[in-house]
Amino acid sequence: MKPLKILIFAGYYFPFRGGYVESIHGLVNRLVKKKYQVTIVTCNVYQSSLEEFIDGVRILRLPSWYALNKTYPIPKPTITFLRIIWDLWREKYDIISTQTRFFPTSFLGAFLAFIKRIPLIHTERGSCHSVVQSRFVDIASRLIDHTLGFFIVRVARQNIGVSKAACDFLKHIGAKHISRIPNGVKLISSLSNEEKRKLKEKWGFSSKDYILLFVGRLIYAKGLQDVLAIIPSLINEQPNLKLVIVGDGQYSTDLRKLQTNLHLGKKVRFLGLLQAAEVEECLQIADAFVNPSHSEGLPRSVLEAAAIGLPIVASDVGGTSEIILHKKTGLLFQPKDLKTLKAYLQKTLTDRLYANELGSAARKHLEANFTWKRIVQSYIDLFREVV
Repeated sequence: MKPLKILIFAGYYFPFRGGYVESIHGLVNRLVKKKYQVTIVTCNVYQSSLEEFIDGVRILRLPSWYALNKTYPIPKPTITFLRIIWDLWREKYDIISTQTRFFPTSFLGAFLAFIKRIPLIHTERGSCHSVVQSRFVDIASRLIDHTLGFFIVRVARQNIGVSKAACDFLKHIGAKHISRIPNGVKLISSLSNEEKRKLKEKWGFSSKDYILLFVGRLIYAKGLQDVLAIIPSLINEQPNLKLVIVGDGQYSTDLRKLQTNLHLGKKVRFLGLLQAAEVEECLQIADAFVNPSHSEGLPRSVLEAAAIGLPIVASDVGGTSEIILHKKTGLLFQPKDLKTLKAYLQKTLTDRLYANELGSAARKHLEANFTWKRIVQSYIDLFREVV
């Protein structure tokens, strides 16, 4: 079977950074290397070029609003928008793919697939209704999931959940044909003690600093406020502890206020958005990883932490338990359970041998189940089924 021409609708893509984008790009970059032609239609929230190629992937950006405090991209129905959609209408594609049910781009993709009778594959990267602070937004998001989301998953020839929890959520919103294909990740090389010392110095840390790392968007649903709340008591037991935060988002201001109110000062460092190579360096200098999220599909940051063999403490949400087998490849706690979160972080701080055993087991588990070679082949097999 010859390589196919695939049209993907994604709410975000480069230059936006985050697990959603990195997971999509990791897949399409490898499909392009296998001679597939891939076009991605996304929202232009950073005033980027309307069209460009990155690693052989064609990117078309729709003029867009950035609603809900820059968390929800919505295409603008401008002349440019209509021209791009008209051009897509005239082109021939073998498969249309949509990424996550609540983005307006996913509805556009599903509608185009429905009208043109092109096989649609929908990938769901969430595992529950959106976790938000606003009651109004919560109601609106649930309404979208059960109307536009329902339409998308019913039009789809095949639905993909990135975790078992995502598959269960697809059933909840009405999907019929469901497969599980997880996100992939590459293995990351660990460093010798001397290499780690030098890299820590490069980032402004002492070799004696114990680095607890978080990587992700700074939004309420990521739960980072829960970690900040217990850092003072952890510092009393481990004075060299440093919480390092990689990422940005609209909740950043609230987290910095919390840092100030708790008098954490230089014990917490916000590094902001980083390039992929810089994130990898942060993983290499870290001593442990924490993911306190209240909602996940299959968290890429946890996959990356496992890829280098870090001891991981994470909330048991979404597909996290498929990466972290409790007390075997990491430690799981219920979201917002600060008492257990603190106890598990204390365990990784004080029992380094146990922590290292967890990290080593996590890497082996990841290598056996989440490598890109396996995941890409699963997608190719699915393409052959639906075309």
